[in-house]
Parts: sequence; structure tokens; C-alpha cells
Amino acid sequence: MAAGMKLTILSLFPEILKTYFEASIMKRAVAAGHVEYSLVNIRDYATDKHHKCDDEVFGGGAGMLMKPEPLDKALEAAGSPGIRTVYVTPSGRLLTQSYAEELSREAGLVILCGRYEGVDQRIIESRITDEISIGDYVLSSGEVAALVLVDAIYRLMPGVISGESLEEESFSKGLLEYPQYTRPALYDTIRVPDVVLSGNHAQIARWRLKASILKTLAYRPELLTKDNLAEDIARQSMKGDGMNLVQSIQAEQMKSELPAFQVGDTVRVSFKIVEGKTERVQAYEGLVIAIKNAGIGKTFTVRKNSYGVGVERVFPLNSPRVEKVEVLRRGKVRRSKLYYIRGKVGKKSKVKELIVSSKKDETAAAPADKA
Repeated sequence: MAAGMKLTILSLFPEILKTYFEASIMKRAVAAGHVEYSLVNIRDYATDKHHKCDDEVFGGGAGMLMKPEPLDKALEAAGSPGIRTVYVTPSGRLLTQSYAEELSREAGLVILCGRYEGVDQRIIESRITDEISIGDYVLSSGEVAALVLVDAIYRLMPGVISGESLEEESFSKGLLEYPQYTRPALYDTIRVPDVVLSGNHAQIARWRLKASILKTLAYRPELLTKDNLAEDIARQSMKGDGMNLVQSIQAEQMKSELPAFQVGDTVRVSFKIVEGKTERVQAYEGLVIAIKNAGIGKTFTVRKNSYGVGVERVFPLNSPRVEKVEVLRRGKVRRSKLYYIRGKVGKKSKVKELIVSSKKDETAAAPADKA
């Protein structure tokens, strides 16, 4: 992020944003000249006496839409589209760490906060360069989403946060960050792992890498499917035998005791649920409709009907949370994925049973691990 980035944020409620820029790390960044900001009230550009900025949606439907006239004038005054202009919306491109790094290199950004049902499409087409989503959910306040975006960007600026801290964060090496501890070493009967108290930096580095892989496997297994991930981790975090270390840790987590199953089989998955300090095992039974990836990042999707509604869940096969997978019924299918099942109900949503006559046949029915 270039020093002195200019942030211009357009909102119907700029007072929501003000406090953020006047506290903590952002306050120091502004004082040091790393960030310059301007909060613009879109209502100041409305032409009627009531400063109205919304109207009904053409074609009908619930809610109101932000009018194009005040938005167009406010964005033009802010320098859009000459300056990279972002609209935060659930229907945009997902914000990732690499996307934040890209945006942080801009000299300036204009950010539009949506409200109600959103903004007139003509404004998006004429003024917006980036539509960005912070996740697959909906907020009532575009200001909250804008602040998430701003926080993800400005902290990457040299001098705002130490480079060492940024290097050890989640996603910096393609993995989630490892667990961290501070004093006291024993708290509420829970003790810090001995290895992090040992002073042996090589062992600590190995423990942290393994903990990162396990956490990623449990919560974000899709991150482990990235091409050349092992090489990237080794190059960024280790020297010498770094590659061997990554590969050995991944090999340790590969599960060999689970039964072979394929798309079309009906399975029961015993999945560990952690709630605070307690753990319980939840059984999830359904039809395997997809198997993706290979190796440590392998996942499978199980679909079941719950009170007439189709419900799906993706399980990381090698996750420490997957305790057991039982094959209840072998299916006879010719497709590698059964997504068509989503549009079927009743008997049409079921697959034919594969009759297995012997152990030898059962082994033959199981597919090889493939990408």
C-alpha cells in the first residue's frame, strides 16, 4: 500500500464510519500520514428539499433502491471512475487476502456503501470498477462491509503493522494461522503445549506448521488443494529440508483406516463438533454426490433430505474432526458427480443399489484416489 493512500467513502450514514478512523491503529496511521480519508454524505448531493436518495424498484418487489442522480454526482465529485471505485455488495467478487494486497497498492480508492436493496445498475455500469463481497451473507449496513474492506487494506501498508506480524498471519502462507498462547502457562486446568515453552526454535517451527495444517484441514480444507502449496510453504517458511517437513506432516494426516467409497454410495459420517470446552460426535447420513481433489485436501459432499428439503454438507476426508465413515449402501451410477439429484424429489432422487457379492467385488467397486 503506497504511503498516503486517499480513501473516500460515500455513505448515507457517514457518522457510523467516523469513530473507526479516530481510534487505535487507524488513528496512528492517519496521524503518521499513511492514510488520508474523506467521509462523504450522499444526501448532500440530493436535489430535492427532503434530500431523498431512494425510490421504489421498477417491476415491483420489496424494499427501496438508491437513486442514480445523487450517487452519480457524489461519485463524480470523488473522482470516479478515474480513481478505482469499489461498491461493497454480496453479489460481488469475494474479498481475499491476495485481493486486499492488490487494492492496497492503489494510490487512492473510492468506496460506495450500499443501503436498502442496493444501487441502480446504471451507476454500477458507469462508475464502479470493482464489486466486492466480504462473504456469503447479507448485511443491512454497507458501512460495516466497507470498514471490513478498509481494515483488510490499510494494515498492509509498510509501517502500519510490523512485517513479521503480517508474515505469520492466516493466509500469508496459504494456511490458517496456528494457535498462540501467552502467560500464564497454566490457566483453568489447560496448559500451554510444552513444545512452545521449550526454546527449541526448530521444534516450535515444526509444531506451528503442523498446527496450521491441522487447523486448515478442519476449517478450510479447500485451501490445501492449491497447486504447489507444499512448495510455497517450504519456500516461505523453511530452508533446507522444509519441503520434506511439509510433505511428512501432510502424510501423517492422511487417513488410511476409512473404508473406500464412491459417488452414489450412501454413507454415515461421524463428525466431531466442538462447543466451547465440550465435544460431541454428530452422525450425518446421506448420499455421496461428489468427491473432489486428491491427497490431504480431498473432500466429499453428502446430500440428504430433511423434512422434504435437500441439505448438503462438504466433509474434508482427512480432517481430524471426521472420526468415522460407514458405507451403508453401495450405489450403481455412471456419473462422477450427481448434481442432477438436486433437482429431483422422491424416488427420482435415489440411485440404484449396487449388489456386492464378496469382499473382492467390494474392493473392486471402490475408485482409486484421483483429482
